[in-house]
Amino acid sequence: MSFTDRFLVVKVKWSGKIERILGFRPYMFATVHPKSGAITNEWSYDAITSVDISFEDKSEFTINMFGLKKKVSLKLRHRYRSEVLQALFRARAAFAIERRLKNAHILAKLTSFDGHVETFELHPDHDHTADDQPTVHCSLVDCVLQVGVDAVYQLGGTSGRFPYFDLTKLQSVNVATDDPTMLVLRSAGLSHLFHVASPNDVARAIMEAGLAVDVIVPVVRDKSAAALQSQHVHFTSLDADSVLVSYDVQFPDESSEEDQVVDMGSLVLTDTYLVERDHFRLTMFVQPLTSLYEIVRLEDTTDEFTVEFGNELRRTYYSLHRDAIIAHILDACASRGTLVRLHKMRTPAGRRVFLRCMLMTTASSTIPADMVWFQATWLHRLVGGGGDKHDTDSHGTTKTPSILSQLRQKKKPQQQSVDAMSHVEMVLDFNANVPLGGLSTKLKDNVAQATSLLLGEVPHMVLLRQSPKSNMDTVASYLQCLYRLVANPFSAKQALEHLARSEYMDAMAEILKRDDFSSIQSLFCFMSRLLRGPIGLRTRK
Repeated sequence: MSFTDRFLVVKVKWSGKIERILGFRPYMFATVHPKSGAITNEWSYDAITSVDISFEDKSEFTINMFGLKKKVSLKLRHRYRSEVLQALFRARAAFAIERRLKNAHILAKLTSFDGHVETFELHPDHDHTADDQPTVHCSLVDCVLQVGVDAVYQLGGTSGRFPYFDLTKLQSVNVATDDPTMLVLRSAGLSHLFHVASPNDVARAIMEAGLAVDVIVPVVRDKSAAALQSQHVHFTSLDADSVLVSYDVQFPDESSEEDQVVDMGSLVLTDTYLVERDHFRLTMFVQPLTSLYEIVRLEDTTDEFTVEFGNELRRTYYSLHRDAIIAHILDACASRGTLVRLHKMRTPAGRRVFLRCMLMTTASSTIPADMVWFQATWLHRLVGGGGDKHDTDSHGTTKTPSILSQLRQKKKPQQQSVDAMSHVEMVLDFNANVPLGGLSTKLKDNVAQATSLLLGEVPHMVLLRQSPKSNMDTVASYLQCLYRLVANPFSAKQALEHLARSEYMDAMAEILKRDDFSSIQSLFCFMSRLLRGPIGLRTRK
């Protein structure tokens, strides 16, 4: 059951309100029961006739569809309905293009505007002596801006670094007062400058596309071209005292048509930004540290890693100092109260139910109530509710798959349900949907039991299995799950009682000997939070 996106929504019916997971697949979208994981309804994107947005309730929207005998209306509620609508329109447009439907030009509407984007190069000044510093020359590169149903796409130009701008992430559209061609898209606190024939037409198209997904993109016309030029992403000011480290790196050149073409440059880490500079020391890419989401450290190479941001921008780098760079980034983000995920592969979006901004919260007191309820659901999936009568139905098959129920059936594998989730899949789902701040302190049931079950499996995986290298990913997943659990006092107490025994400390020591980066890093995070106590992270102002 693979989804490209999932959202926890409230389904409104005449008989009442129920919680469901709204999931989007390439060809279908469905509602899923949040506890059992069973699909309750499924529809094709081709059946959608219209989408209505409620003006009275800011969280409500209705998907109107053709049914077998009559029209069907699916009324849903979500706190950030703009994100849900954007994902729906994106999946629907991709479906229309794939099927080459007659109305694909409407569902996947792309309004194109020819334009230019500014790039900067360093040139020596031949009119002066050799001691003079070279000058920076600005040149215009052809590009195309396409306003779609979900984002503003850039083709050509600097699309290798900024391929698109989500409508829900656009802060404003700026039009210069004294330049009839200048247009600035502001996203993540950074300004991206373009030159188009008619900036007002582009701004109008963006506003219309945003209103369709309940997003009002403000259009600002109060700054001159010089003021907008000074805010360009290439002119991001870097205070020399704020620079923490700088490393020479290589990064792929997306503008080149040839494969395996890389550019030389440097990666500069400040206390506020992650900055990418070319070999002329010109700023080519910059993002605030607060927008970092995860770092992917590939195990089959020794120098490659990928940094992914909350706006789903990704940058790949190559460096012999990979581990040192990753360690500096993780430490800089943690000092600002932001924890960044570290994985061996990119986290699939289909495992997440909540938005990244909700999952990146570090204070358990600010966790929304619906997320706290869902944490209890994931705990129930881990331990099975605590009793046999809750784990099986009248036919003897598993109702809610759980680690506890599967541990009971280890001696009878033939009785396991074919569709039962594995231990690792349950843990991965838990990690993908519980914030980095950890399990809410409001939860009491199943917390100690889940901690005991997970910790009890670690010595078995590390000390007893014959192929230690193949299951270190599983060990890292279990430790990441425990890292989230021990933020709860009941879990921390249970973990300390287990770790007082020699076999658990031997397992931890064996993990350090395996020389596996992900599991060692997860172990240090787990032990650090456990020794510090479940008090949450302190954010630096």
